[in-house]
Amino acid sequence: MNKKQVFRDPFAFIFIGAIGFILITWFGSFFEDDPTPYIQGIENDYRAGEKAKSPAERKEAFNHSLESLLILEEKFSPTYGNGLLYLHIANNFFQLEDYPKAILYYNRAISLRPRDDNAQKLLSGAQAKLNISEIKNKSLFKRMFFMNGYLSLPERLQLFTLFGILTLAAASAYLWIKRQWNYHAFVVSLVCCSLILLGLIAEYYFSPLEGVLIRSSSLFRDAGEQYAKVIDDPLPSGQKVIVLSVSPSGKWLKIETSNGVMGYVPFESMQMI
Repeated sequence: MNKKQVFRDPFAFIFIGAIGFILITWFGSFFEDDPTPYIQGIENDYRAGEKAKSPAERKEAFNHSLESLLILEEKFSPTYGNGLLYLHIANNFFQLEDYPKAILYYNRAISLRPRDDNAQKLLSGAQAKLNISEIKNKSLFKRMFFMNGYLSLPERLQLFTLFGILTLAAASAYLWIKRQWNYHAFVVSLVCCSLILLGLIAEYYFSPLEGVLIRSSSLFRDAGEQYAKVIDDPLPSGQKVIVLSVSPSGKWLKIETSNGVMGYVPFESMQMI
């Protein structure tokens, strides 16, 4: 294949375009907004709270730090970030003894930092303050197929994008230059890309929504306080539950506790992870 034939081949342009996309994406990542530098500046307030000599000074420093971090959360909306901002927000709520919200934000941080053992320990510490023991999900299928506990959603999306580009590039290269290693690279990339995509689709449609009770609430048989209670004692704040559905009015959530008990709680009593 001479030079003119190469540039007349549409697959050559696909291959070159894929490589160009990788380079542009990699270069553009240096210009994405990242709250990390701002977090480092706010840490001074947090350190001041740790060194405060009086409860009033301590509370003021942590409140100031928390206020700044919540502004960053609103500005950056770090749903697909590295979880560091959520971790710092949780630490401030913990220091202010607002343990339910600390648990909420530790869970949000862990969803983006699934291999962070320190975040797991901090979550356990906050749960211990409220005498909450979380039941771990021991489903091997879910951990392997959804990659729960190993890779965060942003990491899986990045891997899917990477293998998708590699699949396209390998297919273009094989059609351009028919070599056995090109074909093998195409098959391996396609299989990896397909498995990740199936996991993402399955998680989107079958993985339940989870939330944390930020305030104690009774569990009712239906959407309204006029209905009977499922259990006599109210659910403790800080407990993580599965959200099954939302009432037509939007004011009640049907949930399932870690013990398998189902019922309704007011919408404002809980926040989604």
